[in-house]
Amino acid sequence: MYFLKNMIKSNRSENVSSDSNDLENRRDIIRTRLLQYPSIRHFKNSIKRIKDEHLLMKILVKVEEVLNDYTCGDKKRGDLAGIRAAEITYKGIYYRLAYIAYSDDDSTEINILFIYFGSRENYYSKKLKKIFKGNTSLNKLRRESK
Repeated sequence: MYFLKNMIKSNRSENVSSDSNDLENRRDIIRTRLLQYPSIRHFKNSIKRIKDEHLLMKILVKVEEVLNDYTCGDKKRGDLAGIRAAEITYKGIYYRLAYIAYSDDDSTEINILFIYFGSRENYYSKKLKKIFKGNTSLNKLRRESK
């Protein structure tokens, strides 16, 4: 009887560790896919900090939606003019995905550059305004993304 209890406990712990490894692998796959899109380091850092797989999946879906139709995000005004923001709601918290849609001078193709991801509460903070201040040019952001 004692042997069976220990065997069951060891199997449970093995299952838990394999489940956590699978979860970590899935998170890494989603994160890697998100980081392949054109973005600046602020976006990459905000994605790397996220541990919740479901939130990462929602972000991936929204990123692909933005890539298909860049007008799905709202245009921002004032200090954030030129930025578009797509909304994501997860567990009652509102998040914003900030991006810029631009075209090169000699092309009609629209390019998307992801800038930042964060909760709505932090989204309008000085950090995002600092990233895209009036003196920060789009060319500088493009160079940083490469």
